[in-house]
Amino acid sequence: MYNYFLAIRNLKRERDITFVPYVHDLIPAIKPQYCVEGVTIDYNTWLVGVFFHADAFITNSTSTTRDLIYAARVMGHPLNERNVATIPLSARFSGDDEGRALPSEALIRRWGLQAEGYVLFVSTIEARKNHEAAFLAWQALLQKNGADAVPPLVCVGKFGWLNDRAMSVIAADPSLSSKIVFIQRASDLELKSLYRLSLFTVYPSHYEGWGLPITESLSYGRVPLVADNSSLVEAAAGYGVVFESGNVTDFVEKAEKLLFDTKFRAERERQITEHYHLTTWRTMTHEIVAFSDSVKTSKGSLYEGFPKLLGGRYVPLNLHRDRSIWRGIASGEMYRVGEGWLWPDPSGCRIKPGSAQLCIPNLGFPIARIFLHMRGLGSKSSTFSIHTQSGLVFSSTMNAGQGMWAVFDVEVDREGCVCFDIRSADYEAIVMDHGGSPKRYAAGISVLGFCVSNKDDHRDRLDFLEAAANNKVEYVGAFAKNCTQHWT
Repeated sequence: MYNYFLAIRNLKRERDITFVPYVHDLIPAIKPQYCVEGVTIDYNTWLVGVFFHADAFITNSTSTTRDLIYAARVMGHPLNERNVATIPLSARFSGDDEGRALPSEALIRRWGLQAEGYVLFVSTIEARKNHEAAFLAWQALLQKNGADAVPPLVCVGKFGWLNDRAMSVIAADPSLSSKIVFIQRASDLELKSLYRLSLFTVYPSHYEGWGLPITESLSYGRVPLVADNSSLVEAAAGYGVVFESGNVTDFVEKAEKLLFDTKFRAERERQITEHYHLTTWRTMTHEIVAFSDSVKTSKGSLYEGFPKLLGGRYVPLNLHRDRSIWRGIASGEMYRVGEGWLWPDPSGCRIKPGSAQLCIPNLGFPIARIFLHMRGLGSKSSTFSIHTQSGLVFSSTMNAGQGMWAVFDVEVDREGCVCFDIRSADYEAIVMDHGGSPKRYAAGISVLGFCVSNKDDHRDRLDFLEAAANNKVEYVGAFAKNCTQHWT
């Protein structure tokens, strides 16, 4: 949803809304090694925009709150912890059992399972969830105790990405493969039965925002065996058994304790049943709504907190795509206003037939000189014009595929902002990806980027003009890694 923040800005402008995102995790930014490249890039596209637009945040754990504050600091955004509410996902999975069908052993027999005859691992099968450690632990348990003493490990979840290393452990050991059961599809009632009738559960994930299978395990009175990282210990709430992350030997020892010390396991189950407190999804909903209603934006305007652009720096309007984040990172898309825009692509942003508006805030001089970088239609020549409140300031025609710089002056308003409309008299049909599917749209010219400078200060744009003359505007990019941006 590459026009997501444009929609947020338009709603803020038109409806005076408060924007409070609920953040489940920052794993693609904090631990990109556990995500495929596209997921990390898409996530960072969102992350770059959210700090400029959010009035407050809700997170699902103190761990996620720490990660959010860390990412904000890395990117150069001061984030007040009072504007972050932590509302954990500690809601009862079994809360809807009353008056309905209950978990039963008959529901698990389809997989050849019997009550208290297996250990459960609920998760998508991917690198981050660390099935490799679970399989290595089960391999060690089998070698040490024999097949008859070790119950199957039941893995419930679809096969995801980056799971080759985990699956190679099974492929290399036929005796292990006979003790691993994969279940890719299970109804809610079947899953509840799998939880209720397990010996205990395991969750050795490398990193989580919360760890909902831990809460679900506790919801059915089953002890979770969890790694000691990120939010997992928090989700276990003192009722799980914890092993050292990355230490398979410790994992095996703790699993043996739960497998063979029945008194120990029974005591842990009793503590869960008698003392573990679960909330409900309805209560969580009320907490989320109550906090959101309490948020009163401290921003004096829509653009408060937006960058104060350095004179002579080039602001691209293309889709931000990067696996990393850095101090001063931002996206030129934030200067788009209104409904006249398609979403950015790797080179720039097409406007819809008609007109689209750009607004550039936080300027500290009376008259701005704008250098607007554009490209014509791909199939034919196109006429365009640029207008301010004072009227027409520029017009021209571009040949098919031609690039052009429009240079014009705009008076800065009392709030330190300049706004102008770009009007495309011609358009063409193009194909853009929308929700994973190609769709046809009517599109006008492309806006590639802009530079704004003080009309009366020639020096602040000399580097830009030299870069533009050599088609190297990326060397003077406003939000590039090597550029120290000024924040308001």
